[in-house]
Amino acid sequence: MTAVLFLGIALFGGCNDTTTNPTRRTPLNGVTNLKAYSAGTNSVGLEWTATSDTSTLDFLQHEIDVKFGSSSIISIAVPKLATSTTIAGLTEGAIYTFDVIVVASSNSQTYVNSNPTTIQWAPARRSPPVKMFEIASPVDSAGLEFLPNTPHVLSARNTATQQIIDVLLDTSSAGNIILRSGDQNPFLVGQGRHTKFSTEVSNSDGLDFGRDLPPALGTYTQSSVTIPSTFVTSGVVFYAVSADNNYVRILIQRNVSSLVVGSSPNRYIQIQISYQNIPGVPFAKLDGH
Repeated sequence: MTAVLFLGIALFGGCNDTTTNPTRRTPLNGVTNLKAYSAGTNSVGLEWTATSDTSTLDFLQHEIDVKFGSSSIISIAVPKLATSTTIAGLTEGAIYTFDVIVVASSNSQTYVNSNPTTIQWAPARRSPPVKMFEIASPVDSAGLEFLPNTPHVLSARNTATQQIIDVLLDTSSAGNIILRSGDQNPFLVGQGRHTKFSTEVSNSDGLDFGRDLPPALGTYTQSSVTIPSTFVTSGVVFYAVSADNNYVRILIQRNVSSLVVGSSPNRYIQIQISYQNIPGVPFAKLDGH
């Protein structure tokens, strides 16, 4: 009888020994709504919705594991109250996997780390803000050129320099803003290149905003995109792919109450570009995209 009683006590104690049986501890809840953006040539921004365990005392911090292929290359600690961070020291155009983990205190008797929340993304370069004048301007007419490597604004009607234009600004349609493929340039026939725009558009006053996925490849179907002249609530971001299969985000910045600045025929828009210098990388790569 004594032996049986002793065994029962031992088994009872073993069932509750979370120190020696860590598998009986509960994983913390992971972050949700994880998104990413190309913050620069060598960096990616991440943002997320905080874990539902934010107030849990055993929640220590976030850990972000960065992988290239199957190899882990960086592990970064991020404070527990943070809901965003920027990962630097990356390679332009390389597709990385980012695992965001909610980390439990090492001496916790109740919790273990969460399962990772994962996203894939790639760094991409940015242009400084520049002015892009409408093609009707006899002096300042300009277009975007995505070669060589760094996007910049060039004359859209200077036949002497044989410029190759990827994107044009046209405001001739009832004051609307129209971005056109470079091959629609009436001044440089045969010199423009065919650029395709996505049907997806984002409202934003900057380029530092995340997405869970880039626009699907099948959405790049348009030779031009239009914003009504009445659109003044924020800046707007268009997505495009060049003739060389380089993916681009074009931010048109709001100027107080308008996206168009100046008067005809010298109207212009203030733009900034995020440009993927590596062909075929639409800022992220996931199965089916």
